[in-house]
Amino acid sequence: MAIMTGQVITSSQISDFRRDHDARLKGGHERINSIHGMQLPSSQDPLFSYGIKSGDRVPMDSLLTNQYLKDYLAVQESKQENHQSRKHIPVMHTKASLGHRFVEPVSVESEPFKLKKFLRVPPRLKMTSNAGGQTDRGYTEN
Repeated sequence: MAIMTGQVITSSQISDFRRDHDARLKGGHERINSIHGMQLPSSQDPLFSYGIKSGDRVPMDSLLTNQYLKDYLAVQESKQENHQSRKHIPVMHTKASLGHRFVEPVSVESEPFKLKKFLRVPPRLKMTSNAGGQTDRGYTEN
């Protein structure tokens, strides 16, 4: 045809060519007829099943009595007993770690730092004290 040779053709010539040369793919109705002629293993043997076996069947009484959870808990308890029976590794102290154990408390007698421009400004919040003499976190407004 002219399409193959690269000649210029019109759309009516293309439709005439397609009418004469049917090149459609087979649809679903052609494939359905071919399946009926094919024999499947399950149609010959009623006990045939597809797929892979999943293993032994699980007894229902074990499921209903929650036996699997009981077995799991027993295994976990034995693991925990084995873990607790192991010896603990002693902590090896260094001079630095021993020095950090005993820290002298810092005295809070010094005045807190204030910028010079805020030295004469009165505080807006007043801290109340407990019976023990310690300051409370509860603030009261002036």
